[in-house]
Amino acid sequence: MSGRDGRGHDLRVHARSLALLYAVGGPFVVLTTSLYRPAGRDEAVLYALGGVAYLAALLLRVASRWIPGWAYPLLVALGTLLITVGIDASGDGASAYAALYIWVAVYSYYFFRRWQANLEVALAGLAYGLVLWLGPSSSGPAARWALTMGTIAVAGRLVSSLVDQVRARAAEAAARAEGLREAERRTRAIIDTANDGFVAMDEQGRVVAFSPRAEQITGFAAAEVLGRPLAETLLPARLHAGFQHELSGFLDTGRSSLVDRPIEFVGVRKGGEEFPVELTVAPLRDGERWVFNAFVRDISERKRADRAMREHTEDIARISDVARDLSGVTDAHAARPAICKAARELGAAKVAILFEPDPKGQELISTAIAGAQIEQLHLPFTAAPTGAGTAFSSGRPHFVTDTIGHGGVAQPVRDQLGVISALWQPVLRNQVPIGVLSLGWSERVEEVSERVRSLMALLAAEAAVAIERADLLARLEAVARTADLTGLANRRAWDEHLPRELARARREERPLCVAMLDLDHFKEYNDERGHQAGDRLLKQVASTWREMLRPSDLLARYGGEEFGLLLPHCPLERGLDVVERLRGHTIAGQTSSAGVAAWDGEEPADSLVSRADAALYEAKKRGRDRAVPAPPA
Repeated sequence: MSGRDGRGHDLRVHARSLALLYAVGGPFVVLTTSLYRPAGRDEAVLYALGGVAYLAALLLRVASRWIPGWAYPLLVALGTLLITVGIDASGDGASAYAALYIWVAVYSYYFFRRWQANLEVALAGLAYGLVLWLGPSSSGPAARWALTMGTIAVAGRLVSSLVDQVRARAAEAAARAEGLREAERRTRAIIDTANDGFVAMDEQGRVVAFSPRAEQITGFAAAEVLGRPLAETLLPARLHAGFQHELSGFLDTGRSSLVDRPIEFVGVRKGGEEFPVELTVAPLRDGERWVFNAFVRDISERKRADRAMREHTEDIARISDVARDLSGVTDAHAARPAICKAARELGAAKVAILFEPDPKGQELISTAIAGAQIEQLHLPFTAAPTGAGTAFSSGRPHFVTDTIGHGGVAQPVRDQLGVISALWQPVLRNQVPIGVLSLGWSERVEEVSERVRSLMALLAAEAAVAIERADLLARLEAVARTADLTGLANRRAWDEHLPRELARARREERPLCVAMLDLDHFKEYNDERGHQAGDRLLKQVASTWREMLRPSDLLARYGGEEFGLLLPHCPLERGLDVVERLRGHTIAGQTSSAGVAAWDGEEPADSLVSRADAALYEAKKRGRDRAVPAPPA
């Protein structure tokens, strides 16, 4: 035994109980000695025993903390010997002091293990037996011993049984209490380590418990919020009244939209920062009062993830819309402006420019722009490095926070458009750069968001497909509007182009001429030299004449050996000069005839062509190899 004996009793209880026995036994001996004086009694010994009992009681009360557990059975045995000495000194084997053995038995069976108690009773029985047989005379010693020891045995058995029952129930109660404490410890451990903060409130909404996780979530220490209303501590002022109203409503009616379900609230951290929380309030009846257990979850990350997911879904939808719009563009010239428009909208930029390499691969040129109107930009590869050139050559996006003083930004973009920050996104086809999509912002952008970068990468991929489709459409258009043999514009291109030029001439109030040219005796030439020779003649004449014309002029193969010539910004006299120069370069010794008509500013295209054709017929009528002006309409 150390601090506790085998039955789990504190040694101080041992000491107090044993001291009580000694303290009661001492007066009992002294009192009976004083009042009852039979012959043969040794009063000195009895008074001495009383004094020893007093001293033992005092010692047990004063020095109990220093008395080890193994000493208590010895102290009880000492008491047994003192009782035996008292019986012997009393001069009467039937002395009432024998009743003190019962106290020994009761004490032993209560405090000691069963075997220890049995030893104490056996010691008492042995001592009492010896004093009866060897000590003062007494009538019926055997019967007296049997009666006394029987009484001790019965009393000890009853006490032992009673103690066992009491201790069993006490053990059960202790086990239940320990179970409750363990459950409380587990609950506290779960609460303290849970991802949710735990807050308990009383009926007035005052905080009575605040877990460590709640401290982490809110920034408040428990000491700062205990006793304060939860609403006034952790919720913004605009929600105080509503929260308290719901709490009071539950106390009045037992119903509230606030309890037993998670509700999203706006919480307030210690520094005043608002953040989204999920609050679950569970009411618990505690006697006559209610306690509200609230679980607080910081859902900032979930909200950010939800927002990111929504943005991602929106972005995919926007890119899908852009892809659908681009795929629906059938005009080869409209695809590139549509790409720039989409880039400007997706990037919330001031301007978007599409750069592509020129046919010779010597520079990047702007092929489309959205958000501004400036002249076409030229960025030679051999000049100083540019942002567009860097993105094109590396195949990776390039970003500049501040374009002021940055040599990689074209001056018109910086000065005329007021672009402060710029991003260049390469447009790749099969991992090969075919262009650069540039975004410019009029305000300083420290860093382009990952969202915008992703959008631009997706748009660039769609742009590559759209550009390829646009180029294919352009080639198909060119094929559809080009005569196979000569490479000149065909009749379809002529019929589309002429009305546009007439409308422009009308807007600009400038003259315009149309001429119809025909190779003289081409049928005979074909018959004499063969169709291949005739084809070569047509190709050579078309090539020679085309090189003699301005870029704005249109030479078309109108049909067979007949050509149409459109001369913008050209009066009749100059038109006749141009036609005469062309006729003078009719190769292979062949001649040609022409009719020239000047537009009057009002007549439709077919009427103008008819007049030129009639003049051509008149030239052939006059003997061919000449140009004839058409009379006014």
